[in-house]
Amino acid sequence: MNQNSLLVNSIMFMDKVVFNMSKVNWQGRTTCDPWTLKELLNHVTYEWLWAPELFAGKTVKEVGDKYEGDVLGNDPLGNYKKAVDKFLEVAKKVGPHTTVHLSYADVPASEYMLQLTVEALIHGWDLAVSSGQSGELPAAEVADLYKVVLKHSEEMAGTGMYGNQLSVDEDADDQTKLLAMLGRESNPKL
Repeated sequence: MNQNSLLVNSIMFMDKVVFNMSKVNWQGRTTCDPWTLKELLNHVTYEWLWAPELFAGKTVKEVGDKYEGDVLGNDPLGNYKKAVDKFLEVAKKVGPHTTVHLSYADVPASEYMLQLTVEALIHGWDLAVSSGQSGELPAAEVADLYKVVLKHSEEMAGTGMYGNQLSVDEDADDQTKLLAMLGRESNPKL
């Protein structure tokens, strides 16, 4: 599966989870302690708002604190949808070699897209299991992303963006291995 398809499919998984959250207690706990459900969705929505500006060539400093705080307001699902739709519209026009100015380095857009793919899939999973939905990730995306994350696991561990890697049995399935590499237990206790 190509990188753009992987990103879009990961976002589709997250969308399915998010749009099944209309009746949740937004102050409920998540696998991303200490964030609540609303804070975790706010974090992801922030990424969808922030990324198009970085794709347009702005630096982190130039974007500044424009999206700090509660970007979901009183309409978490509606504001998430607006942000992700805008992101997807911009992302499909970005070339893989476009330079993105991140806080730690200038990277090709393809590398930043990979980070956003991991964000969508793993935080989609976080939101799913934290809101009582199935935590089963799409198998094709897990298989592809597992290979990519395995290849970059040392770099990713050093970013501090994910939990500490966990140990799992060698014969564990790809989803369990992927979750463990990203600091998640496959059956978390909230």
